[in-house]
Amino acid sequence: HSEVYGLLEKCSIGMALASDNNPNGNKKEGSIGVTKLFEYMFKGLPVISSEIYSWEPIIKGYECGVFVDYKDVQQIKEAIAFLVSNQDEARRMGDNGKKAVKEQYCWQTQEPILFELYNNILNK
Repeated sequence: HSEVYGLLEKCSIGMALASDNNPNGNKKEGSIGVTKLFEYMFKGLPVISSEIYSWEPIIKGYECGVFVDYKDVQQIKEAIAFLVSNQDEARRMGDNGKKAVKEQYCWQTQEPILFELYNNILNK
């Protein structure tokens, strides 16, 4: 796990592209259980992501990345070029993602939700 963070230190963009073969892909409902999205955000990287409904409130809501059609290579190239060419905007997106992870998508906020779920299951 520590090796992953070391590698992410060398990156300037995080890519979370899911395909049709992935149950989270193809504009499906998806899951926010994809660790790499939050790892990129934690490291302050702007994210290029497939259009997954459950990721939309995170990426658009916190303005921490851009959505692309994972099948459209030109669109992916343009997203990469935009972030590389617009360092201030990329840094702003990265900072936004890092802030979101520290304030919202962290154990302190998620622990009560998890315990409430456990209590609901046990009390049924």
